[in-house]
Amino acid sequence: MMFNELEDESVSEVSTVCSMGVTTSSLDLPPAEDYLTQCCLAIRECSSIRLIHAPKELKEVVQRAVEKHWSPGGSKILETDTLWEYRLKGLPFWNSFSHQRSLQVHSLICYMLDEMQVAGWDVQTATDLSRCKDLSTFFLKRRTKAMTDRDDPVRGRRNRMMFSATLADKNKVYVVNAPKHVINQLYTIFSNHWSKGVLRVSRNKYGTIFTLKGEPWSDGKSASIQASSLVHRLVYTIGLLGWDVSTIARVKNFRDTIFFKQKRMKKFDDLVGCFLSISFYGKNRLRLIHCSDPNIQNDIENFINQSWEPGLEGTRKIHGTIEFRLNGKPFWSDSTDGIDSKLLICALLAMLQKKGWRIHNFISATRSLENKGTLLFKKEASSDVSPMCISFDDEDKLRLISATDDVKCTVRTVITQRLGTNGIVREGNFRNCWEFKLHGAPWTGLSSDEGIKVRSLLAHILQKLSFKGWHVMTSFDVCSKIIKSDDRHPQPLDAQSWYLCKKESLGIMFDKWKKNADVEPSKNKRSSAVNNNSSSIKDYGVPAGKVNS
Repeated sequence: MMFNELEDESVSEVSTVCSMGVTTSSLDLPPAEDYLTQCCLAIRECSSIRLIHAPKELKEVVQRAVEKHWSPGGSKILETDTLWEYRLKGLPFWNSFSHQRSLQVHSLICYMLDEMQVAGWDVQTATDLSRCKDLSTFFLKRRTKAMTDRDDPVRGRRNRMMFSATLADKNKVYVVNAPKHVINQLYTIFSNHWSKGVLRVSRNKYGTIFTLKGEPWSDGKSASIQASSLVHRLVYTIGLLGWDVSTIARVKNFRDTIFFKQKRMKKFDDLVGCFLSISFYGKNRLRLIHCSDPNIQNDIENFINQSWEPGLEGTRKIHGTIEFRLNGKPFWSDSTDGIDSKLLICALLAMLQKKGWRIHNFISATRSLENKGTLLFKKEASSDVSPMCISFDDEDKLRLISATDDVKCTVRTVITQRLGTNGIVREGNFRNCWEFKLHGAPWTGLSSDEGIKVRSLLAHILQKLSFKGWHVMTSFDVCSKIIKSDDRHPQPLDAQSWYLCKKESLGIMFDKWKKNADVEPSKNKRSSAVNNNSSSIKDYGVPAGKVNS
């Protein structure tokens, strides 16, 4: 397929031409519900940015960003009450560009997300919802109060905008919009923590390119471990400089991009001395890359034996990591077998939250067939709330894993309201989850209409679940098989999954406070010490029955 054909394809699916040169959609998309404070920004191969249910100020942000940060320019090609699309010239979201063009693309997205944050919209999560054509979809949520300026009252100077770091090719890192001291710190990280060091550093007006010796982002087994370790050190070291991960997304047809935003530093940052990262490799290997808690190794080993029916094949040390090899193929499964794997992940996250470890984010250091990616955790207060998973499987399945009945009812209601009575082909229990078979094939990415409808649907589902206290912790896929393709990088069989956690309600928090307040301070301290020393596998929040394979 030629590039001009790729450019014309998406518009022809959803629009008809108007006399003014801007198209209007023929898509029958219901208007947003009055309660909606969510919207979507979807990046579509090879040149389109789509906004779904976005207010006027976000449309203006996208248009200004393109005019200022994308020199070839672009134009608005579609506008309705619910759908807005801007077409960029030059195929920016394709892989055929020079390094300078790639830096310019990431600078554009950084500026866009930063201006949206200033306008009062935060990124909840970025998700890959289809196997082809679509890149990441950013789900945005309006804050109750917009940020009026960037002035830092503590330092008395203007905050910088977001910056990004992209793992590119087999040995490059693209960095855009980063301040000089961050660039210097990145050079130190790559020099000290990548065994082969830095080959060269090149700069242009759009950003900086670090070229590392060797191939850290390749498929090599030892390289993959070092790559995961390198990403871990990058995120946490930059965090100590006052930059937190805003989101991780795929904005070009290669590896992940980490978007950092500036945060207000605490007197004692929780990253100091507290770190944990876990990677998933091959068909059945879980690796403890870095951890400041010496007890986590035993906790994970006991957890696997308790919660994974096939059991643990063995444990070994490899290249400075602890590797747990599980029986079966939990990380190399189709959508049906992947249900058990996602149940296992939910139980693992519940156990770690009980220990005070919350997901910070997930990143794929490589797009290899075996190295699925790395979970990064932050140290926070322990929580007894069990996560759940919303899984987007096959071409048309939406599955709720470890979900309560009220969540199932909420999702069913939203689907019926947004897609009509025929939106659900069938639903019911299926292998330890609740499955909705949707009309059409929304996860393939082949139908633009279905892709727009399902993103609208998910924005409304997120909104309704947020009313019940649920929020998305991260989006990733460590279960599905990977398939090779002739014209692009290897692709997963399934889309990514959302992992959500429920915040404790004010009523539960008050009951806990009242219970503790009724105990004398000395006894309360002594009781806490006893409880901390007597934790066991029963405290992990794992369901009574093991996960069946």
